[in-house]
Amino acid sequence: MSETAIASTHYGDLSGTISIDLNHGLSFEQLRNKIKIPAGYFPIGLRVSVQEPMADNNLCVSLIAVDCDVAGAGGNELASYVATHDEIPAFEFFAKVEVTMKDLLELIKELEIVAFSKVLEDKRVVILRDS
Repeated sequence: MSETAIASTHYGDLSGTISIDLNHGLSFEQLRNKIKIPAGYFPIGLRVSVQEPMADNNLCVSLIAVDCDVAGAGGNELASYVATHDEIPAFEFFAKVEVTMKDLLELIKELEIVAFSKVLEDKRVVILRDS
């Protein structure tokens, strides 16, 4: 079974986009070590879920990775694959250990989340600014 990688929740009250700048010199390697991705897979993304109650401050974290034999091992190989394919087949590897919000925030230099009401039905929102 396959699914398109897109964020969703049970009710989907808000949906939108997220953009993250990682701290200088950091990569998925810190999380890769915790999540134990098998050799031969290259991480290309992550999924973070928070579910109530979050009393223990732990997150559900997984890394999304490509098979290096299919899409390359990063850098130029992965870029070449992406340029010639409309879909990127990937696998999801779930953390087998606790990942806290602190662990995640240590990787992030800047974070922005923009989310809108589901009533908008994924319509494009244009924010008007005074000139």
